[in-house]
Amino acid sequence: MKKIKLLILSIISYSLFLFSFTLWAPTILLLNKIGIVKKTAFQSSLKLWGVLTTKLMPCTLEVTGTEHVDKDKNYVFILNHQSMMDITLALGHIPKNFVFLAKKELASVPIFGRVMKALQFIPVDRSNPKKAIRSLREAGQLMAENNLSVSIFAEGTRTRTGKIGKFKKGGFILAESAGVEIIPVSIDGNFKLAPSKSLFYMDNSDLKLRIHEPVQVVDREITDVMAEVEAVIRGDFK
Repeated sequence: MKKIKLLILSIISYSLFLFSFTLWAPTILLLNKIGIVKKTAFQSSLKLWGVLTTKLMPCTLEVTGTEHVDKDKNYVFILNHQSMMDITLALGHIPKNFVFLAKKELASVPIFGRVMKALQFIPVDRSNPKKAIRSLREAGQLMAENNLSVSIFAEGTRTRTGKIGKFKKGGFILAESAGVEIIPVSIDGNFKLAPSKSLFYMDNSDLKLRIHEPVQVVDREITDVMAEVEAVIRGDFK
């Protein structure tokens, strides 16, 4: 019975995701094009999607640190990455509209790629380190020009073991280029709920989302900033 319930909840969650990006997003973008709503209306509705989907997840949830987010500022949110459901959790419970960095290849996916582009999700070319760094610096300039906040997963990919992996420089280069602060965010419990090898919920879980104080980036060495942010996030798992 438990497995059936988890399967049903998984299917509902996927259905909400597909509805959001294949029907709801194009509708909002069309309404924006004819001047009825702002483009940010979809970003705001993504937060509602995140909240609703989280409520459907077989979990309890504890969110702390929302007071550290100034709604009048832009940030780079750097998170650890346990599961595909981290996106849902972040969208629903970080009190700020933001976009994600996305692999450049996703821009060619039918419908989804057009939606990503229209919503200013920032594509990054990961084909080699030099192109990736150039893409990140260009993304930082886009952040500044378009008044955007961005979320990025520190490890670049989901953990395979449940343990935090090696942090990459991408989010730190982005924050430096945009001239904004970094807010470290730790997520715990999603690996048990939906590990990387599974497409469906595997177990009930107690989720924790911890939003930490902003970390200054300007006029600091990237290596020092990386060390500070990594220490903050890893400190939640001792």
